[in-house]
Amino acid sequence: MKFGHAFQEALQAESYPQHWVEKAIPYRQLKKILGKVREELIRNGYDPDTLHRLLADRNAKYSLEPGESQLLRPRLVVRPLSALPAAWTGPETAVEDSLLKPVTTPVEADTPGEGETVSEDGQQINPWVKIPLDSDARFFNILQTDVGELDTLQTQERRTMADSISTLGSEISEVARPRKGFIKVSKSDLYRWREIFELYLAAQVFFSTNETTGGVRSSERARKQLVWFQDEVSKRQLLQKFKLEASTTAYTRFLALNATLLQNVQFQELNQTAVMKIIKSEITNFTPYSTIIRLK
Repeated sequence: MKFGHAFQEALQAESYPQHWVEKAIPYRQLKKILGKVREELIRNGYDPDTLHRLLADRNAKYSLEPGESQLLRPRLVVRPLSALPAAWTGPETAVEDSLLKPVTTPVEADTPGEGETVSEDGQQINPWVKIPLDSDARFFNILQTDVGELDTLQTQERRTMADSISTLGSEISEVARPRKGFIKVSKSDLYRWREIFELYLAAQVFFSTNETTGGVRSSERARKQLVWFQDEVSKRQLLQKFKLEASTTAYTRFLALNATLLQNVQFQELNQTAVMKIIKSEITNFTPYSTIIRLK
C-alpha cells in the first residue's frame, strides 16, 4: 500500500479530532507538486541524471535561503552545458564546438554571476545561471506553513492538557488528602491513590529513565506501558477499594487524559513520518535536494 493512502487511512482510523485532521500534512498535494518540480526542471533542460551530475561535480549549486515571512526559498544556479567541456557533456549532450570553452576547477558561487573564471584573454567564462523553481518554492511554502500550523496546534493542545491536569490534580488532592470537617479522614483514598501513582511511575508510560533505553517513548511503546498500568490496577482491585465515588470519577478522567496524550503522540509521529517520506523517499528520485541529502 502506498504511503499516501496509508496516511489517509491512519488519520481516519484513529478517530483524531477533526481540527487535528485539518492540520495534518497534505501529503498527496505535496507529492503532486513534486511531480511538477521534475517537469519544471526538465522543461528548463535539466533532466534528473544531468542535474545530479552537475551537482556532484560542483557545476551546480542548490540551496534554501530565507525569504518573506521566514519561509525558505529554493535557489538553483548552474553552469550551462554550453559552458562545460565536451569531455563532460559527452556525445549525447555535446553542443557546438564554438560554444565549448575550457573550465578550471569550479568555484563556489553564493549568488548568480559569482564564481566565474577568467580566461587568458581576460574574458569571463562559465557564468552561473539561475534556474526558476516556481513549483519547488510552492512545495516549501506549503510544507513550512503546514508544519508551522502543526506546531501551533501542539502548543494549544499542551496548554489545554496542562489546564486539565491542573484541574484533575486538585480533584485528586481533595479525595486523597481530605481536610477534617470536609471529608472524614477515615474515608480518605490517600493510600489507594498512592499505590496507583506508584504503579504509574513504574510503568514510565511516556518517558523512560532507564540508562540504556531512556528517553521519550514511541507511541506504540507508550500504549503497551499504559495497558500494563491498567492491568496492574485491575489485578490489585484498586478501583473496588475506593471509598469515595469522586475517586472513581477522577481515575476515569486520569485515564482519559492519558488516552488523549497518547493520541497526540501518535498524531505527531504520523505527521513526522509524512514529512520524512515526502522529503527523503519521494524527492530523492528526481529533485535537486536529493543530491544534498545523499552527499551529507
